[in-house]
Amino acid sequence: MVKQTLIVASDELSKATTNFSASNTDILLNLDVPQRSTLKPPSIIVLWKTPSIFWTKADTDGSFTHASAACGGIFRNHYANHLGSFAARLELSSVLRTEVMAIMALEIAASKGWEGNCCADKLANEGHALNAYKWWESIPSCIRDDFLHDRLGLPSYRIA
Repeated sequence: MVKQTLIVASDELSKATTNFSASNTDILLNLDVPQRSTLKPPSIIVLWKTPSIFWTKADTDGSFTHASAACGGIFRNHYANHLGSFAARLELSSVLRTEVMAIMALEIAASKGWEGNCCADKLANEGHALNAYKWWESIPSCIRDDFLHDRLGLPSYRIA
């Protein structure tokens, strides 16, 4: 009865995703129960900051998968107001080319007479579903929550 109880308890321990103590590990090893502990990847705090007064900030990102490449970006002023955003699907090539194409935000800023983050990342991912370049005058629904999050000065977390 004691051995059966230990086997049930050790089976429950093996299904957990937490770190085991040395005594729990010994029990599992003695009973030939495989461990299933997982390590959490470290997270990085990402905090969007407004640009200096009278400046416009362009945050851009590129996205590359095995099937497609895309880029996106967002423009905001020193009040954190949305000035415009874009996304585009790109010709499949390389991660470097995708990131470089995301810099097309500089050309857009120059054409508008203007001088990186969660919103830009989502816009870049949005670009995978597009057939052509797309410009938004108002905040796209795909970034509405993240945009408000940034505007309120709240941090985001990126898994490293």
